[in-house]
Amino acid sequence: MEYQFKKKKVRVMTISDQFPKGKPYLLNNVVQQFSFDQLTALGEAFELVSGGKVVGYDVDTTDHVAVA
Repeated sequence: MEYQFKKKKVRVMTISDQFPKGKPYLLNNVVQQFSFDQLTALGEAFELVSGGKVVGYDVDTTDHVAVA
C-alpha cells in the first residue's frame, strides 16, 4: 500500500457588518503540516484585511492511498 499526500485546503469564516451571516475565504494548496499558532496568525491577518472577525476554520486534507 502506498500513501501519498495530495493537498490541503483551509476555509476561514469571517463575520462583519457587511456580511453578518459570514463570508468564507478558501485557501488552496496549504502546506501539509502547520501549527495552531500559524493558523491563529493567519486568522489575525484575515481580520486586518477583511475588517471582520474570524469565527472558524475548516481544514480539508486529501490523501491518496494506492493498493498494489
